[in-house]
Amino acid sequence: MIETLKGLLQESIDRAYQFDKKTIEKGGMEQACVFRISHYLQCFISNTSVLEDYVVDCEYNKNGDGIKKKL
Repeated sequence: MIETLKGLLQESIDRAYQFDKKTIEKGGMEQACVFRISHYLQCFISNTSVLEDYVVDCEYNKNGDGIKKKL
């Protein structure tokens, strides 16, 4: 499953460079770039039977329903 996910992430990055190149080239727009990559990743995941129940979440600093923790 990890290798599948890595492949889908690479495809998502490639797709972002293909369709959102202007946003990426502007620089300093990390949230916009992450959003586009995660959008493509979710589309790929939704069409992959092994991962179809997973949802991409860019809020990486929380533990599920747990409170936000500073690292």
